Amino acid sequence: MREFKRFLRYTLPGLVFLVELTIALIFTDIDLVKSVAGSDAMNSAFAIVLAVFFGSGVLGYIFSTVYWSLYWCIPSVIINYGKPLKALACGDSRMLGVCGESGQLINDDVIRRFDKRTAWAIVNQYYNSSMRSDGKRSHIVTYLDGLLDILHGLGATIVGTALSGGTWALIHHSHLGCNRTFFEIGDGHLVLVGYTALAFFLVTNYGFTRRNIRVILNSAFATDILDEYNNRGSAVKICQTEYSVKEKDPADVTGSLSVHSH
Repeated sequence: MREFKRFLRYTLPGLVFLVELTIALIFTDIDLVKSVAGSDAMNSAFAIVLAVFFGSGVLGYIFSTVYWSLYWCIPSVIINYGKPLKALACGDSRMLGVCGESGQLINDDVIRRFDKRTAWAIVNQYYNSSMRSDGKRSHIVTYLDGLLDILHGLGATIVGTALSGGTWALIHHSHLGCNRTFFEIGDGHLVLVGYTALAFFLVTNYGFTRRNIRVILNSAFATDILDEYNNRGSAVKICQTEYSVKEKDPADVTGSLSVHSH
């Protein structure tokens, strides 16, 4: 089931791209759609299904690659797992010890300046190690994997929708001919409004999903570290041999999360 969901995550954005582009061209360039539909290449229904199936998979993979590049290159988009990590790993009563390559604890000042990528790596390492050792937290990992599949599928769909709109604009403009304006065929404005509305709903849904994942995972991470700390009676240790830090930010404080042991 998990692999099937991953497969859909790659296939659906490409399929959405093809459906959006086809609908847009039906509104504005129906003659072009009819000529393509009536060509010899479209005579076999099986060939059409096969082409759409593999084409959507290839396009979805390309959209996912573009999305991931944007995700890691734009810090404001990366999910922030840093707040509970910094609250648990800093201070005299630390419940989480983050060790460097030498095995020594990384000092609080450095931990407070961990960037989002480093926080993501540490949280993922903790859950992967937990699943390998006892499997107790497999339920939260499976649940979050499902949410992340939805989130990143939405991200790839946003990329596909943007490229679908651009492809439609290029095809529509070239189909008009050099003596006609872009909106001379009547429904161009309607298609633009449709693309804009769809992009708005996708981006809004992406933002809410991203926020919910951050809240759920941060809460689960803090709870799991607290439980393990109480059971062991000592700080949980995680080794992070490579990490990157950001410049000091006065607003980046750990006091926003309060954690108490029992």
